[in-house]
Amino acid sequence: MEDQMIYCVGNLVGSWANCESMFYGIFYCMTASGDNNMPAVLWLSTKSTQARLDMILNIARSLPLLDGMLDDLVERSNAFQGITRTRNLYCHAYYTVSPTTQKIVAVQTVALTPPKPDGSILTLNTKPVSKSTINELVDTIRRASDLNLQLWKTLLRFQAHFQAQHLKLPEPLPEWIRPKSTRRRAKT
Repeated sequence: MEDQMIYCVGNLVGSWANCESMFYGIFYCMTASGDNNMPAVLWLSTKSTQARLDMILNIARSLPLLDGMLDDLVERSNAFQGITRTRNLYCHAYYTVSPTTQKIVAVQTVALTPPKPDGSILTLNTKPVSKSTINELVDTIRRASDLNLQLWKTLLRFQAHFQAQHLKLPEPLPEWIRPKSTRRRAKT
């Protein structure tokens, strides 16, 4: 179970980072002009994921977009927020190890809460490492993978809309992700 937990958390971190890079690409399409580092400086100066998503959505709301582009971006942002909550839980948690087996047995989180009658302001939550925990991680990884595909399509739409050819994308893009208008025609 511990190995599955470790693999799942690692996969979640990688899947989450892939999604975040798509949001950066969309941000870059909307803010880059010429050959300067302004998009990177703004992005790196904005420290939290929520603040970055808010910045992207606020910029998008201020620009002339085609029908459906803003709604699409809002939907992707909302989906990413749910994935981010799970990622944050597992990346910022304390992991309890069994003293006899030295294997991870639980995930603990601490949250600030309004003062309780006893004066404490911290709440400790403990989640045992179980099949349920692994299933939660696997489900979140699947949602992140699905979102990544949707974000690729959104990014390509923003790139085309803003004629952001300066945005360097990995080449060659997989055939299944390219817009139909740019796919190679099968030779007959």
